[in-house]
Amino acid sequence: MSTINPVHRRHSGSTHWPWFAWSFSFAVLTFSFGALAESSISKDPVAVPANDQRRYLSFERRHEQMTFLIHPTMMEQFQAFYKTPSPELRCTSCHGENAEDAAYNLANSTLAALDPARVQALYRTGAVLTPEQTFKRDVATPTMARLMGVPPYDPSTGLGFSCFGCHRQEESK
Repeated sequence: MSTINPVHRRHSGSTHWPWFAWSFSFAVLTFSFGALAESSISKDPVAVPANDQRRYLSFERRHEQMTFLIHPTMMEQFQAFYKTPSPELRCTSCHGENAEDAAYNLANSTLAALDPARVQALYRTGAVLTPEQTFKRDVATPTMARLMGVPPYDPSTGLGFSCFGCHRQEESK
């Protein structure tokens, strides 16, 4: 006795999808990628922290943005800065070893926690920075802000996407 794949039409015994299934699938795929391209980089960003804007998106939408927009762009930048032969930025680099189990929550992150006072010092005029700090302040952080459609950190107001978009804050001592 043969088994019938549940995706295929059962009543006719056909192993091909009906024309309307292909049309519908193509339309959904086209709309999804079009919507991602159109809305991923906002032309008029809202002055709110990134987490506030993204928390209203479905898990699938956030995952789609990370997979097709944010991760590839950031992976390329980190690879160029660190001059590694192959990309070393993975989902687990920012979201921790059990990223999938934790629904990719950044609270699960293994990134170093940062001292808010030291982060503010990075943005002072004349701050002496290491090449890595310069890269993260001037390239990585503004790029993440742009990709997420939020304003970059403004040290004069303390608003916008900063190091704390990815890193946790150190606990008060």
